[in-house]
Amino acid sequence: MPAKAAFPSLAYRLDLRKLESLPFTPPPLRGHEKGWQPVGGWPATLGEAFDCLRRFSGLDDPHAYFGTVLAAGRLDCIESDVVMPNGTLPVGRDTFGNALLLELVRLFKHDAYPFAATWFYFGRDRFCSEGCPDADLYQFFLAGGDTIFSSIGTIFASKGFDPSVFVPAERWSLVDPEDCGSPSVEPDDSAYTQWVYGHFYRSTFVGQQVVLSQRGPLYYYPEGYDLRWSLEAKSASLRLLDQGPLLTNLLLLAILIAVTFSLHF
Repeated sequence: MPAKAAFPSLAYRLDLRKLESLPFTPPPLRGHEKGWQPVGGWPATLGEAFDCLRRFSGLDDPHAYFGTVLAAGRLDCIESDVVMPNGTLPVGRDTFGNALLLELVRLFKHDAYPFAATWFYFGRDRFCSEGCPDADLYQFFLAGGDTIFSSIGTIFASKGFDPSVFVPAERWSLVDPEDCGSPSVEPDDSAYTQWVYGHFYRSTFVGQQVVLSQRGPLYYYPEGYDLRWSLEAKSASLRLLDQGPLLTNLLLLAILIAVTFSLHF
């Protein structure tokens, strides 16, 4: 698995000010050429998109108005509808800001709280799908205190990718708390970081998949490598057993050749 160059640290918080300044791009399928636009016009930034969702919900608190999303249906690779009680916002997926908006909606709908949680990096992969632009994707699990949320945050490095919207632990003290929230872990709290990664790998379905996949690094979880080695050794033993009849026949053939050779000489 490639090195995580865009995210060199492990623990991150969202910088809300930078998040709200990310550009929002109208989707191509229902763009200006058809003369359609949502009530109030197209947002220009994610901050305006949040205002649009707030208006469509009739609520002020983001934890409340995101919770009123009725659906965030995927129409295809390049557009989704965020359906609210009082309106619908089509969102194109081809830019970083739009894809991140849809990911935040999804996390809220699954009772994760991305604005308040700490994001812990655990893997990088490559997204390839017919009809969609290829992109690196970065995976995080979200935690708050002693809670690890079941939904995984997936960040697509699509057009306009700006990883600086995620503030690494060592820079939390340099960011206005109003923009970054109150982190659930201190930058030097290695005990908490070790606990949260261990809990993720041991006790969550996705964490177990990461361990058993035999791919990529495991952070603060050395016993995971022992488990990988054990599983690999067991697989090798099973492969050897599957080849048992062939090996037996080869051994018998070798014995027969040796006996025949000794009788003639």
